[in-house]
Amino acid sequence: MGLFSFGSSLPVKKTLRLKRLKPKWWDVKIGQNLNVWFDKKNYLVNVYAIGQVGECLVAHIEDSKICNTLNKYDCYADTNVKYVDDKEIELEVHLHE
Repeated sequence: MGLFSFGSSLPVKKTLRLKRLKPKWWDVKIGQNLNVWFDKKNYLVNVYAIGQVGECLVAHIEDSKICNTLNKYDCYADTNVKYVDDKEIELEVHLHE
């Protein structure tokens, strides 16, 4: 690892508790896979649920290790919803080659 690597390397596996942005718009279920997209401009990860008419933003990940890893590597992101209610989503994120 280089001097300025900020601890970002593959694989990364974390479980995060995220605040839901729009609790009643999209149905999110335990065991569901959610899509993630790294927004380099705002340095956060957008989390999307797949719906009948496209995708809907349901949460943001502001975790520095996840952001640093996605910024540094072209990698895959597997997700799994572990817990969900009207206000929160507990999401397991696995970044890998």
